[in-house]
Amino acid sequence: MIESIPWIMIAIAVVLVIFAIMAIFIVKSRKGKSRPIDYFSWFVIGIFWTAIGLIWIEGNLFFLIMGLFFVVLSLFHTKEWKKNREANKWKNLSKIERKMRMATMIILIVVLIGIGFVLLLS
Repeated sequence: MIESIPWIMIAIAVVLVIFAIMAIFIVKSRKGKSRPIDYFSWFVIGIFWTAIGLIWIEGNLFFLIMGLFFVVLSLFHTKEWKKNREANKWKNLSKIERKMRMATMIILIVVLIGIGFVLLLS
C-alpha cells in the first residue's frame, strides 16, 4: 500500500493538470462572454458539503463551513435560480463548451472507475 502512494499522488496531479488545461480553453473560448453564476448548483454543492462536514465534524470543519456558506449564499439568490439554469443548458452552450463538458464527464468517469479498481485491489 505504501508503495502505491507516490503513484496515486502523481495520478491526482495529472488529473488536476488536465482539468486546469481544460478550464483555460473554456475561459479563452468565451471571448469576454461570461455565464451567470448558477446558484442552484451552488445550493446542491452546499448541501453535499454540509453533509460531509457533519460526518467529519471531529477532524475538519472546512466542509461544514464551506457547505453552509454555499447554501446561505445560494438561498439569497433563489430568484435567479431558473434564469441561470436556462443559460447553462446544453442547447445554449457553444460547440467548444459542449466538447469540453463531454471531455470532463468522460475524464471523471474514467477517474472514478480507476479509483474503484484501486479500492477493489487493495
